Amino acid sequence: MNITTNDTELIDIATKLVNPQSVPGGIVGEVGSALRTSDGHIYSGVCMHLVCGLGFCAEHTAIATAITDSGVMSVNTIVAVNQHGIIPPCGRCRELMHVISAEGSKTWVILGNDEKVQLSELLPRPWDPDQSLGSHLVS
Repeated sequence: MNITTNDTELIDIATKLVNPQSVPGGIVGEVGSALRTSDGHIYSGVCMHLVCGLGFCAEHTAIATAITDSGVMSVNTIVAVNQHGIIPPCGRCRELMHVISAEGSKTWVILGNDEKVQLSELLPRPWDPDQSLGSHLVS
């Protein structure tokens, strides 16, 4: 699908967040992310790449900020950007977007300055919590 002016706004916001800084345990701000919720609000965040797996992706920060600020868990469109441009979400981010709301697989993911796809195209066989062994053990 083609990029809209709303998508360009998200790309610009995420791009402005990219500001890699070294900290004693790694690098923060190497990736910026911006999302628009289904109700039209915009949230953003940066990544924290830290030792021992303590960090998290920029998409996680943006999603957590949306939930913290408004309780909204339905993401309409999301983008992540580093110093080289737009980057696709990692597998962990794809799964988070899928499981955070019932409409997660319909989230639009911006993949380039002229391309966006729905999450279901990037995650054709997502994890299903209803089919996992763990969900059957909880009552």
